[in-house]
Amino acid sequence: MIDPALISAAIVSKLQAISTVVSEVEVASNISAYEDDFPGSVSLFSAIAELSNPRILVVWNGSGPGQLARMEVWKHRFSLILKSRNKYTTLWAAIANGIPTGGDGLNFRKTTIHANCLPMDTPTCDRRTLLLTEQTTIDYFEVQFGLTERRLLDT
Repeated sequence: MIDPALISAAIVSKLQAISTVVSEVEVASNISAYEDDFPGSVSLFSAIAELSNPRILVVWNGSGPGQLARMEVWKHRFSLILKSRNKYTTLWAAIANGIPTGGDGLNFRKTTIHANCLPMDTPTCDRRTLLLTEQTTIDYFEVQFGLTERRLLDT
């Protein structure tokens, strides 16, 4: 199994290689990965609540069975937490249709993100609302997708 942190880093790199995405979040460093850091920060809720605009936070949500009939054992589930400075529709379109520079010429949805993973499943993009207090909420969008590891002969 591939360490999901390595896949998260590859997702960050691919997003940072899409000029229209970087333009929407102002600088490439506004695209980063969330990792639980025991015993310190272990609250995705807090990380999202404290996320400034504009930002993209890559989150590994877990792993499970892949396409067993094809002998691809692991599927990793990820989210992109989107905080936009302008229109969420523009940021989402930049991600979905953006072509990373120096890659295979395919858009983010179809490109190889990690050498040992198949291209992503068709992603979803949905509005989320985080309730902070009875009077305060934070709206953001969440893109969800899975990456299935390729079958490797030595595993």
